[in-house]
Amino acid sequence: MPCSIRTAVSPPDANDTDELSELERLMRERRPTATNRDEMLDMMARTRNVRRSWISDKHPDCTTIVKRYPRLLDMNSAVFYRFLHFY
Repeated sequence: MPCSIRTAVSPPDANDTDELSELERLMRERRPTATNRDEMLDMMARTRNVRRSWISDKHPDCTTIVKRYPRLLDMNSAVFYRFLHFY
């Protein structure tokens, strides 16, 4: 199923709450597979700044964070290796 969301790694405009909401919804609903792994990592990268701000400002507990961003659990090694690649 094609995604109407941009696929290049670029953070969405901070004021584009519709796009951010759509990215969060897609990350909650889709399970990572070998074919969509890069797309899922891209969505995680694009929501990173908003996710970090939300965690810093609201201080949610771990359950709330994982409920909103479940891919942090099942893609943790992929995220780790991708960040190693960048740094």
